[in-house]
Amino acid sequence: EAGADLYFDLDERCLAFNHSCEPNAMLARERDLVAFQAIALGEEITYDYSTNISVQNRYVMKFDCACGSARCRRRLGNIATVPHEQLRRYLEAGGLQEYVRDEVRALLGLERQGF
Repeated sequence: EAGADLYFDLDERCLAFNHSCEPNAMLARERDLVAFQAIALGEEITYDYSTNISVQNRYVMKFDCACGSARCRRRLGNIATVPHEQLRRYLEAGGLQEYVRDEVRALLGLERQGF
């Protein structure tokens, strides 16, 4: 079970996926990793670690990032540390876990627009 104060254990295969500030996959629903864009044969599958950490999570760990992306944020934290433009793209693509989706809508001011 996932939630604002909970983390979930990924199965062994999922532990092989690294973080990128410009990922090619994203978490959706409760624990599905889905392609966010075309992934070439042999290309590393990455997702944005910050997208599964709620703003409400008081145990959030912040850590340095050196993913090498042109959009690297250099420091990772919770969902609020992801640029709004990127959050909107994740949301529009059907990504993000249920427990952070409302937080993202609030961060983007979308709850007033019925998004």
